[in-house]
This record gives sequence, C-alpha cells and structure tokens, in this order.
Amino acid sequence: MTFPPPTGKLTIRPLSASEQHFDSVWLSPTRRRADRELLILMSAERVSYTLDSTLETVNSAEETASRMATEAGFDDEEIIKISMAVREAAVNAVLHGNAYDPSKKVTLAWNPADMAKIMASLFNPDGEQYKFFDVPLANYASSNYDRVIDAAGKTVGLSMFTGYSYNEKQALSLATIDPRIPVGTEVRVVWGEENGGTKKTTVERHQQIEVRAVVSPLPYSRVARETYKEGWRTKGAA
Repeated sequence: MTFPPPTGKLTIRPLSASEQHFDSVWLSPTRRRADRELLILMSAERVSYTLDSTLETVNSAEETASRMATEAGFDDEEIIKISMAVREAAVNAVLHGNAYDPSKKVTLAWNPADMAKIMASLFNPDGEQYKFFDVPLANYASSNYDRVIDAAGKTVGLSMFTGYSYNEKQALSLATIDPRIPVGTEVRVVWGEENGGTKKTTVERHQQIEVRAVVSPLPYSRVARETYKEGWRTKGAA
C-alpha cells in the first residue's frame, strides 16, 4: 500500500458570522474544541508509508494506524474503528491486488483435539486462556481475518467466517488461501489476537493459539460431496 504525499495543506479560514452562531448555539464546547483540533491535525505535515502487498503486512498496517491514532489523541473507541477500517482496506488490497485468487475459497476443518484444548481453557483458571469460541458462530467482530499459516509459519491465507456444524460435529471456517495449496493439506489458523487481545468490548484477555486445520472442499458436507450429481457444487470442489 502506498499513501501518496499530500499536494498541499488544508487552509484554515476564520468562521463567518453565521458559522460562528451555529458553532456557539448547536455545538458543545467539547465538540467545538475537537473540531478545531482536527483542523489543526489535518493541516499538519502528513506521513507516507509504503508496505509490501502481502498478507504479512496487514497486521503492521493495523498496528501503525492504531499507534498514529493514539498519538493524534483519539479515544479508545475511535482508535478501534480506525484500526479495523485500515485492516479491512489492507486485506482487500492484498487479496485483489496480489497473487492470491479471491475466488478460490475453501473450507478449513479445525482439528478436534485443538478445539478441545480451547474449550477446556474455559474451565481452567490457572492455565492458558484462549479466545472464546462461541457456537454455532464464533465470529466476534464485523469482519474476521484470522491468519492461515503453513508448516513453516508463512501466511498463506485468511480464515474469515468461523463456526461449528452440529451435523458434521466439526469446527469449520470459510477461508481464502493461496490457490497452489491442494485440498488435504494441513495448515494452521492463528486463533485470537496479539498481545492478549485488543480493547474491543467483545474481546476478553487471552493467548493466541495455532489451530491445526485441513484444507477441504466446498461444500464440506460429506453427503453433498458424495451424492450430488456433477454440477457447480462438485466442480467448485475440484
């Protein structure tokens, strides 16, 4: 991602009489002060960053946005919103502008033993606490982007929609991965957030854990895969 340098600075002009009246009647002192501070910030020198178009830089972009928002004086709620917006923009840039094929979606079947370890941590106050896995849907944000890594620890995709299938007795997630990775490959999903979790109210303090998962076709249902006639479902799983 490249943020081009600004062509100029924002001009701060005195308020007109009508604007001053609106400012004094309708806006609170806190809002007036915040607006003026924002104008000062917008008129200051801007910073440009160039990041590699890879999934590894998504976290870096989010952390940089969070740090800059903190330094600019935004409150915690606004910092979270800014960080999430930057993360989503970075992910979209990588998926649509890099070598990854966003149309290559797969199912990740999460390892039952690792899932049992996550669930057991809920009842062990003295041990490691992992991110709560809610059922049937485990998404705890408007958009989930959990890293998918290979055996060497390299980021090869993103797990974006996570839950539990009672019919399959299996934790599953919809993911976008490197199209060169074949069905049947074991990868790992990095479940949870870095540094004990963010300040979002939906996130409790926890440790990240790498969950083993097997790259599986769409649809995941064994009945669907084995009994559907040749069509878009079976072709998509090839």
